[in-house]
Amino acid sequence: MFKNINKGDSSVKRIEVFADNSLLGNSTGVSNKTGLSGSLNYISASNWLWAYSTFYNTETILNSYKSHFYQTKNLNTTCSIISVSPANFGHKIKPGTFYLETAGVVLRDDASGNLYDTDSGSSYVKGNVFYGHGISVLTDESPQYQNFSDASVIKFKGSQYIYEHTYICRVSAGEMNSTTNPSYVYGKDSSSTHPGNEVRNVNCPAFITTIGLYDNENRLMAVGKFAKPIYKTAVMDMSLIVKFDL
Repeated sequence: MFKNINKGDSSVKRIEVFADNSLLGNSTGVSNKTGLSGSLNYISASNWLWAYSTFYNTETILNSYKSHFYQTKNLNTTCSIISVSPANFGHKIKPGTFYLETAGVVLRDDASGNLYDTDSGSSYVKGNVFYGHGISVLTDESPQYQNFSDASVIKFKGSQYIYEHTYICRVSAGEMNSTTNPSYVYGKDSSSTHPGNEVRNVNCPAFITTIGLYDNENRLMAVGKFAKPIYKTAVMDMSLIVKFDL
């Protein structure tokens, strides 16, 4: 039995979910670049200039970017740029979950885009995290903060969006009160010409076990099954809610 679903009885809700990630310095999608201002090494100089022009030069609209209002940004002449690919972090890195262990130093973010060496009790910012880009920049020029290696550990929660589809299937009291199951039989009738003299009772109770959702061209797009059959009452309207995530 088919029924159209009213437009107001369907909705899509976007939900942000988070997943734990643990990566090493040599993991796929993780890279580290050294930036050095004024270096004769073209690559190192270019890396520094990129970090400065992208995140630290506040004189342009693009480069006034901050992960948070309370983010403190100060790029020195030497920096280490660590990037994680979107395949690993998804939509963004969840603020307050970034962890970096390198050369015996542990850095954590403060949910405002600042990196601190919390184990040493330092109150000085050692670098920054730009959550939407999957990039962290270590700006402290001390050797222990510029020694990223294959053994370094990065941990964070990456975010993804899923879309919750909701459909309300409304059935009035006078609808679908007879089963459509051809195997449903009522009993025996000696006058029946059916094999085994089985006669189906069109007035037998109906139970709902499955709901199928079809598109406008009658193609089956989704199937929902109940854990147990739902009795279809003939004395009141029913609303059956189907939800699934994509």
